[in-house]
Amino acid sequence: MDSRFKSLLLGSVLCCLAGCAMPSRASRAGELDAGFVTQRELDAVSLARQAMAAFSKSQFVDAELLLRQSLYLYPKAPSVEANLATVLRAAGNFSESEQILDGLLRRYPNQAEYQELLARLRYEQSDYEQARILYSRLLVAAQQVNDAPKVARLARTLSGIAFRQGDEEAAICYSQDALNAKSDPEEFARHARLLLAHERPAAASAFLEAKMAEPGVPDTPDLLYLVSLSYFARGDLSKARAYEERLREFRLGDNANRTEILALRAILAPNDAGLSNSLEQTGELLAKQSLPPEHRVSLPYSFVEAVQTR
Repeated sequence: MDSRFKSLLLGSVLCCLAGCAMPSRASRAGELDAGFVTQRELDAVSLARQAMAAFSKSQFVDAELLLRQSLYLYPKAPSVEANLATVLRAAGNFSESEQILDGLLRRYPNQAEYQELLARLRYEQSDYEQARILYSRLLVAAQQVNDAPKVARLARTLSGIAFRQGDEEAAICYSQDALNAKSDPEEFARHARLLLAHERPAAASAFLEAKMAEPGVPDTPDLLYLVSLSYFARGDLSKARAYEERLREFRLGDNANRTEILALRAILAPNDAGLSNSLEQTGELLAKQSLPPEHRVSLPYSFVEAVQTR
């Protein structure tokens, strides 16, 4: 489950229970004004906290039950309802999740958080057209208030939706919007992966090399790996090896691309027997479709073929 939604929704539960857990001004520090907060409200907060913990462990049934109990004690608490809609969506109960979100949006039609939850629901229902419409409205609103981080996130989401729809031009356009809002190595890597997914390795390598040449942009394992991968896809093994050699200066640790990097290293150094396990591991991940989707679709066919035939 998307960790951003966990923190966005479940992390806000205490402040949205109509302020029920905040002490009055008359209360001294560390004391509770019994006339301000009822035991029923405190119990509702406690149940919501337990639901947060269960949801973070993907224990959706437990989280659902706890949130329903919280709502019984504190009906119509908007954040608890939003959390329940999220849990239900995660569990695949799209119908009830939609009903809850429709009710929230009738009461709070301008609440961007609930609008985005509905957009996310449409996406997970594979209703990409409607999801794109909803996310586009949110993107325009974020651009109007110059919320750069939100613009980058929403534009990147729209890029992914357009890609799924086969709309290459829009996918790249939205990706460029994300880059304009947030120009950093992480976004550079995402844009390069999109270009690779569209089988444009020359554009990917040219883009990355231009960005890496800019003042203040550091070499990172992800960028070096993607440049190397781009040149490999172009059939330029000399340059692919050159960038892979630069990549060896870094410790990979728990880098998200570690398995792919080691597999590319094994392909570029076929006589290094110590790397054979990397090819097997990557092959298994590809077979099980265990790599992240944005990684899987961006791997060039020549790379996948080399992994699967070793």
